[in-house]
Amino acid sequence: MKKNESGFSLLEILVVLVVFSFLAIVISQSLLFTLRGTRKSETISSVRENVDFAIAIMERQLHNADLVYPCPNPDDKVLAFRDQDGRAVNFSCQNVGEEGYVASGSGRLTNDTVAITSCSLRCSAGGNAPPTVEIELTGKASGAKGSEASVVSSATTVILRSY
Repeated sequence: MKKNESGFSLLEILVVLVVFSFLAIVISQSLLFTLRGTRKSETISSVRENVDFAIAIMERQLHNADLVYPCPNPDDKVLAFRDQDGRAVNFSCQNVGEEGYVASGSGRLTNDTVAITSCSLRCSAGGNAPPTVEIELTGKASGAKGSEASVVSSATTVILRSY
């Protein structure tokens, strides 16, 4: 007599459950890594845009500045100058660290989602050559921790035209 073997044994069912459980864990981990990478990429992009925007504004205004005073500046967190219209203007690094930002007068050049962690604004006068201003900014996303706390640095040198 032959037995009817149309069902599955308990061992076969357990093996299938283990294999599908393993696959589910691998797939969910890869999905989490992908989402984390996307979030980090978006954060870096936002910080880069803010730092580049602040530097672009400073470059544009300093190229046409009438005078930077004093040059060299004693405090590398503040740069005072007179614009092409004769108005007194300054750039400053405020609360550098976890809540830092770059300001022009009293207005922010970086938004509150970005923390400026390092900032340097240095003016150098070089004999017959026009003065130069070196700008160095480092920022990260405010409140970002772990792998999402990527740091973005940018630097430029501006040669003043109006001297």
